[in-house]
Amino acid sequence: MKEQDEKGLKIFDLIKKVYQEYEYPNGDEPQELVVPSKEWDAISATLSKEICDRIAITRNDPSKWQVTDRLEIEESVWIVWGDALLCLEQLIEISIQIFTISTEQHCQNDKVKNDNKFYALAALLARSCLVSNEIFTLLSAGYADGAMARWRTLYEMATTASFLFENDEELASRYLIHNHVSSYRHLKLVNRYILGADNEIIERELLPYFRVKIQELVSQYGKSFCERPYGWAENVIPNATFRKIETYVELEEMRPLYNWSNSKIHAGHVSDYADLGLLERDSGSFLLGPSVVGLACPASLTAHNLSQISCLLLLNNPSVENLLCMSAIQNIKEDIALKFDEIQEDIENSGGFMIETKTNG
Repeated sequence: MKEQDEKGLKIFDLIKKVYQEYEYPNGDEPQELVVPSKEWDAISATLSKEICDRIAITRNDPSKWQVTDRLEIEESVWIVWGDALLCLEQLIEISIQIFTISTEQHCQNDKVKNDNKFYALAALLARSCLVSNEIFTLLSAGYADGAMARWRTLYEMATTASFLFENDEELASRYLIHNHVSSYRHLKLVNRYILGADNEIIERELLPYFRVKIQELVSQYGKSFCERPYGWAENVIPNATFRKIETYVELEEMRPLYNWSNSKIHAGHVSDYADLGLLERDSGSFLLGPSVVGLACPASLTAHNLSQISCLLLLNNPSVENLLCMSAIQNIKEDIALKFDEIQEDIENSGGFMIETKTNG
């Protein structure tokens, strides 16, 4: 199909055109589409290619399909939020360096043996740096609501890190070894629903190994350790749940934000599912792509929890150097929140006019 023949076509027009070329090569036009009598796979393959080609063509022309150029949105995000985003990126880099240097120093310390708490905190910081980079990427591309959804994971890791920090090596050991329980559950699901050669390997080799491990853990820690998602925490909190851990470390005031982030993950109906990416004047609209609005909340929360986990790892081995680093991180975190909040306030007070002024030069 030639490009000039496709000009102005929308997706269902395109479907009809490809269908007609296969079913009615003589040019006849059907009254309605019916299930093709032949060459279904060929029609499907051609249709997929045609749609992808059209998307590539129309993406550079907002007049077709109303596709906004993603690069233009990202450029606008950086024009409006650039200074604040750079500060957040610096905090992520600092946290990465804290992880790298702390783990190197720990490995060189011959006096440290089987430090489960350090390993657990370091592992959580490593994952937090990754998640924070993912959040940063979403923010930079104009996806504030997606960033808020990803922050939920970061908050769970920060809460878990606080709980581990406040308790002893025994709890950290239970936390780390509980990975066997999670792996066993996953393998059972894979074994149940995936067939073929890999399934045989799981059945013959992996599941027997983990069954022995689980039996050992039940003997050592009791049934609840292996039966509950937070069984590892039940030596400190009976019938432990994430909410109970959250209360234990006195983070329950974050519960409203946590619940809000859940609405951006789960499929329950939420009328304002993209409330971050829309201005108040656009309330009730459906946000279908990136937006220059709403970065402040997920960015500030990310800075808060990433700095929290970084400081916990530093405080696990207190020294003058580490305490000074913690103080600097706190200042950077506060500066990030201030920068993002000021920009957000300007946007809201101007009704979005500030964005137009900045991006239009």
